[in-house]
Amino acid sequence: MSEPIDYQHENDRWEKDIEHHPMSEKLMEWMMDVDFNTGDSLCLKTGGDGDNGETLMFLMDGFFERGLHKDD
Repeated sequence: MSEPIDYQHENDRWEKDIEHHPMSEKLMEWMMDVDFNTGDSLCLKTGGDGDNGETLMFLMDGFFERGLHKDD
């Protein structure tokens, strides 16, 4: 990664109720559907801070916001 992660900004997402990146929401919806229809082994949940899906979206938000999903 080219820039250091601003962990305070990442923590602010929880504290300031910052919306998830649209791509995080789209990817999580797809992941939850695939997981549920293939045995639900991950049991992904969203809806509240601390749910495993919310935690994953928190990580994806930083990834998408930094443009790391784009080819260089």
